[in-house]
Amino acid sequence: TNRGELWRSDEVPFGLARWRVELLREEKKSNEPRSKFKKSSTITVDMKAAVLAQDDEKYRLLDGAFHGLIIKFSDNSFLANCYDSIDFRVRALRNRLADRPGLNARTLSEHRALAAFIAARHLGKAKALLNKHLGAATSDYDQLLRDHAAKLQ
Repeated sequence: TNRGELWRSDEVPFGLARWRVELLREEKKSNEPRSKFKKSSTITVDMKAAVLAQDDEKYRLLDGAFHGLIIKFSDNSFLANCYDSIDFRVRALRNRLADRPGLNARTLSEHRALAAFIAARHLGKAKALLNKHLGAATSDYDQLLRDHAAKLQ
């Protein structure tokens, strides 16, 4: 069961003042009837207007939590088991990119859309957006390196 809440405001860029996504994971044995599903975990990610407040540190923490949820509920045990080593690298990348103008607002918008696609079970759209999101991170980091190299010349 997935649930999402959005708070809109005309006073906030992109109109999104706050959002919360709750993912409820239920499990049962494969030979049991549907009535045997039991709640196994509930995780809530509550991303407030860190972008508006330009609180890069808070946004990085919330961003990391969101990424962790995607991995946890991916049903990919290999990825879930090795995520700590991947997360370390993603955090290093995120730390370098967090102060880029407009980047946090863009990724927040992408996260919101990704959560909505997953909640609605539009998995093809979620996968396409996730690929775009990851590709943009690579491009953003490449641009950061080019900008840094240009400053050194």
